[in-house]
Amino acid sequence: MPDRLPLSSPEQKILSIIKNSRRRLSVASLIFSVRKTYPQLTPDEIKSFIRSLVDSGELSYSYHFGQSCLEPNFNRPIPLTRRFVLAPDSFSNWSRPGKIIIRLARGAAFGLGDHSSTRLALAGLEFISEKMAEGLVSESPGWALDIGTGTGILALAAVKAGLVDFVNAFDIDSCARFEARRNIALNRLSNQIFVDSCWPGHKDAYQLVLANLRLPTINRYAGRIAASVKPGAFLVASGIRPEETSTLEMILRKKGFKRFWQSSSLGWCGCVFRMPVV
Repeated sequence: MPDRLPLSSPEQKILSIIKNSRRRLSVASLIFSVRKTYPQLTPDEIKSFIRSLVDSGELSYSYHFGQSCLEPNFNRPIPLTRRFVLAPDSFSNWSRPGKIIIRLARGAAFGLGDHSSTRLALAGLEFISEKMAEGLVSESPGWALDIGTGTGILALAAVKAGLVDFVNAFDIDSCARFEARRNIALNRLSNQIFVDSCWPGHKDAYQLVLANLRLPTINRYAGRIAASVKPGAFLVASGIRPEETSTLEMILRKKGFKRFWQSSSLGWCGCVFRMPVV
C-alpha cells in the first residue's frame, strides 16, 4: 500500500460520518452532516474534499435506486491497528511482514469490519497479545466465545493472533451467521471457528470472551459470561459510549471482572477486563 498524505480535519470528519453511519449517505446528506461541524465550509468546498477522498481510494461511489451514495472503499487492504489489516477476498495472495491479514467478503452484515468499535476491540486483542509476549499472561491457547459475531472478524483475529486455538461464535441474525461462515472459510479456519445461532455450552471453559455489543446487551449477558470463563480469562468489550464506561465497569466488577485496559475513538470506547487468577 502506498503511503498517503495526512488527511485534513474535514476529510477525517467525512470518513468518520460515513464509517459510523448505519445507512448509505448521498452527497447532499453528507454535506449537511459535515456543515454541522464546519459551518464555514461551502458545499463546493466539501465536494472538493469528497473528490480528494475518492481519488485517494478512501471512498467509492455506489448506486442505489438511482441515487449515488458514498461508502468506504473496500477494494484495497485497510490497516485497522498496528498489526491487524483488513483485506477483501480479491487480495487472496496479499501479505505484509509482521501484519495479521484478515480477509472478508463484501456482505450485508453490519459494517465492513472497520467501524470504530471493531477497531477498538481489535486494539484490545492486540493489547492482550502484547502482554502474552511480555510474559505477563501465561495462558496457553484454548477456547474463546464470540457473542454476536457479525462478520466473524473478532473470532478470526483472535485465532490468527494466536490468542486461542478455537472459537465458539454465535449470532441471532441468520444473515450474519451466513457471512461469518463464509469469511471463516475464506480464511481457512472452519476447523477452528464454529458458528451457531444461540449461546454455546462449555461452562467454565473460555479464556477469552469477545463482546462488541451495546451496553444493555452486555448487561443482559454479564452473568452468563462470568459463569462461562476460567480464572484469568479476558473479556474484550466494545460498542460502548465513553459516558457508559463507568456503568459497564460497575456491572462487570459485580461479576468479578477487573478493568485491564481502555481506549476510545470517534465517540466509542473499548475495554479489556480480566477475571482474577485464583
